[in-house]
Amino acid sequence: METNFLPGRSFASLEDLNQQAFQWATERLDNRPQGKAGLIPAQAFEHEANFLNRLSQYLPAPYRDLSRGVDPYGYLALDANYYWVPQPPPP
Repeated sequence: METNFLPGRSFASLEDLNQQAFQWATERLDNRPQGKAGLIPAQAFEHEANFLNRLSQYLPAPYRDLSRGVDPYGYLALDANYYWVPQPPPP
Protein backbone atom coordinates (compact mmCIF):
# COMPACT_ATOMS: atom_id res chain seq x y z
CA MET A 1 0.00 0.00 0.00
CA GLU A 2 2.63 2.54 1.08
CA THR A 3 5.11 1.71 -1.67
CA ASN A 4 2.73 0.96 -4.56
CA PHE A 5 -0.61 2.70 -4.08
CA LEU A 6 -0.01 5.94 -2.17
CA PRO A 7 3.11 7.49 -3.84
CA GLY A 8 2.21 10.04 -6.50
CA ARG A 9 -1.54 9.99 -5.88
CA SER A 10 -3.77 12.78 -4.65
CA PHE A 11 -7.29 12.51 -3.32
CA ALA A 12 -10.13 15.02 -3.41
CA SER A 13 -11.93 13.38 -0.49
CA LEU A 14 -12.08 10.24 1.61
CA GLU A 15 -14.62 8.78 -0.81
CA ASP A 16 -12.19 9.42 -3.70
CA LEU A 17 -9.41 7.66 -1.77
CA ASN A 18 -11.69 4.67 -1.09
CA GLN A 19 -12.77 4.49 -4.73
CA GLN A 20 -9.18 4.64 -6.02
CA ALA A 21 -8.01 2.07 -3.44
CA PHE A 22 -10.85 -0.31 -4.36
CA GLN A 23 -10.08 0.03 -8.07
CA TRP A 24 -6.35 -0.51 -7.44
CA ALA A 25 -6.95 -3.56 -5.24
CA THR A 26 -9.47 -5.26 -7.55
CA GLU A 27 -8.07 -4.44 -10.99
CA ARG A 28 -4.33 -3.93 -10.63
CA LEU A 29 -3.23 -5.80 -7.51
CA ASP A 30 -5.37 -8.89 -8.15
CA ASN A 31 -3.83 -9.38 -11.59
CA ARG A 32 -0.17 -8.95 -10.54
CA PRO A 33 2.10 -11.88 -9.64
CA GLN A 34 2.50 -12.11 -5.85
CA GLY A 35 5.34 -13.61 -3.82
CA LYS A 36 8.16 -15.90 -4.87
CA ALA A 37 5.80 -18.32 -6.61
CA GLY A 38 4.45 -15.58 -8.90
CA LEU A 39 0.88 -16.56 -8.12
CA ILE A 40 -1.77 -14.25 -9.61
CA PRO A 41 -4.64 -14.01 -7.07
CA ALA A 42 -7.43 -13.47 -9.63
CA GLN A 43 -6.41 -16.55 -11.63
CA ALA A 44 -5.96 -18.64 -8.49
CA PHE A 45 -9.48 -17.73 -7.33
CA GLU A 46 -10.99 -18.62 -10.71
CA HIS A 47 -9.31 -22.04 -10.50
CA GLU A 48 -10.27 -22.63 -6.85
CA ALA A 49 -13.86 -21.38 -7.23
CA ASN A 50 -14.84 -24.74 -8.77
CA PHE A 51 -13.80 -26.54 -5.59
CA LEU A 52 -15.50 -24.23 -3.06
CA ASN A 53 -18.63 -25.35 -1.19
CA ARG A 54 -21.44 -22.88 -0.64
CA LEU A 55 -22.29 -22.45 3.03
CA SER A 56 -25.87 -22.62 4.20
CA GLN A 57 -27.64 -19.38 5.11
CA TYR A 58 -27.88 -20.48 8.74
CA LEU A 59 -24.69 -21.27 10.60
CA PRO A 60 -24.76 -22.53 14.18
CA ALA A 61 -23.38 -20.28 16.88
CA PRO A 62 -19.59 -20.58 17.34
CA TYR A 63 -19.92 -21.56 21.00
CA ARG A 64 -21.37 -24.28 23.21
CA ASP A 65 -23.84 -23.47 25.96
CA LEU A 66 -22.67 -25.30 29.08
CA SER A 67 -24.35 -25.16 32.47
CA ARG A 68 -21.80 -24.79 35.24
CA GLY A 69 -21.90 -23.62 38.81
CA VAL A 70 -19.57 -21.28 40.62
CA ASP A 71 -17.73 -22.61 43.68
CA PRO A 72 -17.66 -20.72 47.02
CA TYR A 73 -14.40 -19.00 46.01
CA GLY A 74 -15.87 -17.51 42.81
CA TYR A 75 -14.34 -19.92 40.29
CA LEU A 76 -15.98 -21.94 37.55
CA ALA A 77 -14.46 -25.33 36.61
CA LEU A 78 -14.42 -26.33 32.94
CA ASP A 79 -12.30 -29.12 31.43
CA ALA A 80 -9.68 -29.03 34.20
CA ASN A 81 -9.40 -25.24 33.93
CA TYR A 82 -10.67 -22.76 36.49
CA TYR A 83 -12.06 -19.37 35.52
CA TRP A 84 -12.76 -16.56 37.96
CA VAL A 85 -16.30 -15.21 37.77
CA PRO A 86 -16.72 -11.62 38.93
CA GLN A 87 -19.50 -10.96 41.41
CA PRO A 88 -22.39 -8.94 39.97
CA PRO A 89 -22.81 -5.49 41.51
CA PRO A 90 -25.51 -5.18 44.15
CA PRO A 91 -28.90 -3.91 42.88
